[in-house]
Amino acid sequence: MSPMHVVHVLPFYEPATRFGGPVAQLASLCPLLARRGHRVSVVTTDLGQASDWPRDRWVERDGPRVWYARTAPHHRIAPYWCPGVRVPLDAALADADVLHMTLGLTLVNALARPLALAHRVPYLYTPQGSLCPTRLRSRALSKQLFLRLFERRVVRDATALQALTRKERDDLLAQGADPARIDVVPNGVVLPGPADPAEAQAFRARFALPTEAPIVLYLGQLLRVKGVVPLVEAFAQLADRTARLVLAGPDVDVGRDARDRAARLGVVDRVVFTGHLDGARKRGAFDAADVFVLPSFSEGLPLAVLEAASRARPVVVSDACNVPEVADYEAGRVVAPEAGALAGALDAVLADAPLRARMGRNAERMVRERFALDAVADALERIYEAMRAAQGAGAAARRR
Repeated sequence: MSPMHVVHVLPFYEPATRFGGPVAQLASLCPLLARRGHRVSVVTTDLGQASDWPRDRWVERDGPRVWYARTAPHHRIAPYWCPGVRVPLDAALADADVLHMTLGLTLVNALARPLALAHRVPYLYTPQGSLCPTRLRSRALSKQLFLRLFERRVVRDATALQALTRKERDDLLAQGADPARIDVVPNGVVLPGPADPAEAQAFRARFALPTEAPIVLYLGQLLRVKGVVPLVEAFAQLADRTARLVLAGPDVDVGRDARDRAARLGVVDRVVFTGHLDGARKRGAFDAADVFVLPSFSEGLPLAVLEAASRARPVVVSDACNVPEVADYEAGRVVAPEAGALAGALDAVLADAPLRARMGRNAERMVRERFALDAVADALERIYEAMRAAQGAGAAARRR
């Protein structure tokens, strides 16, 4: 495969990892594509970046070049209108082979679509869970208007569409997508090296977690839609009263409610809020955990579940996480996102050390066989190449 110029556009990018899975995915994928010989440009905004972070110029970031467009205060909320991305995106598309839009329901895509069409650059659209009906019911009127005015046009004109799961394929079809243009390609993770026991020990010490206390870990944004409150309720029902619940991630809209519920249920002294974790602290959290849990009401394909599984941790997830492989591989439990079901699954895993070890091994195998980042990059390269070839054939036909 000959090298390509691949342009990515989204409202935020690393090191602003507090925005969750889409950022973490591209922060791994883009450097990998660059190492494979492709030229990679990322056009994004300065949302979540430090005040001294470079803006409005190209910056080399571990292989890809990145343009962080300066945003005005009133552009810092969804759907992230940022006219500052127009000029660098227009310049990048001048010699691009493909454009990849990652994350749906954003005005950045609405701005990118006509530019891609004007430059005759084919684009791939990845909604990353944003078209899930559960999410569309939140602020339903404004989202339905957005779909009608912008998103369905983005879906309609896409050369190709990436669904993370079979369920997301159905969500795309519900928005009028051409089924022939949809490829199901999951998120992927870098397979980790051997764990460093010192990182797990340091994590426990930093957050005063007793050495022998079992740890139930949630890692992600503290969002209501991710089932944080039902998780606290489930934790209060666990048989093991020495266990600790670690809620790791930036508080978006449910942190106070989670603390209040923990206090009313008498477990607030066993619930630990860490804030955002990355690097060694994030690895330490995974390796210290006895079980990872995500009881979300809506997901695309949650990267944190795959990261925990890659580190041989059993996972308890809701059926809305769209990871049926957890059940297929016996890597944990898939349950309804309600307190009783969660408590039952967590009790069963925590009470049986041989079961935890077996599930952990199965989880690591699941990621290695189904969700390795190299395999995901292979699939995306094939899609990019097909898009480039189809565009070239179309251009040749127009010349004739």
